[in-house]
Amino acid sequence: MEFDVSELHPDDPGGFSPANYVKAIHEAEKAGFDVIVIDSLTHAWEGEGGALDQVDDAASRIKGNSYAAWRNVTPMHREMVDAILQSTCHIVATMRSQMDYIMEKDKEGHTTITKVGMAPIQRKGMEYEFTLVGDMDTDHKLVITKSRCDMMADKVQLKPDIAFWMPFVEWLNSGDAAPVTVKKLAPDKHSLKDVLEWAEKTYGLPEAETKEIMKAGGMTSYKQTDAPAVMELIAAATNPGVTVRSREV
Repeated sequence: MEFDVSELHPDDPGGFSPANYVKAIHEAEKAGFDVIVIDSLTHAWEGEGGALDQVDDAASRIKGNSYAAWRNVTPMHREMVDAILQSTCHIVATMRSQMDYIMEKDKEGHTTITKVGMAPIQRKGMEYEFTLVGDMDTDHKLVITKSRCDMMADKVQLKPDIAFWMPFVEWLNSGDAAPVTVKKLAPDKHSLKDVLEWAEKTYGLPEAETKEIMKAGGMTSYKQTDAPAVMELIAAATNPGVTVRSREV
């Protein structure tokens, strides 16, 4: 099987920052890939430059106030989750796991610590964002712990092969693609510069590429009333085969 690799390194600017994951996802989408494998998503949480690192750095600048530090990091992490959920590609992500514990009080008021199984090393609840979640042990036994596809629910498989995954693949490919909703710019934001900035922020498109899409769509000149049509054109070009519709914001 042929595949391309884009690596994040701890010594890159930002390291394993969630923002770098967002950038890599958008680059893969622009390149026309159908599937993105993120190995691993744990690094965006506890890797060099990951969310926890950024909280520690921010807290050290505001006298150790970690609660205030999360105000900047949480939106960045949420943007990464949104990029995964809204991607035009299928996304497969791996996460490391560790034993999870809960603290409870008994009838006498004494605190007890109870093991509750393995949990992914990411922000709490991250696994619930995915359509299918499975735990794999050191013997390569996979247990499906969460699935929106009834055919895959609660399945257990030693060394799962292609045949194991085919019902899920067929389920994913069934049905019609959901329409893409394009947010229109505010009435006072219809200049060509505004549209180019919108395309870069929304789809990661550089100015030259946006202009090429406009040209290919027959828009060799631009006037402010063209803004909604240009945005729908760009959305359609970056989401082939999907119906595009607009709404005001």
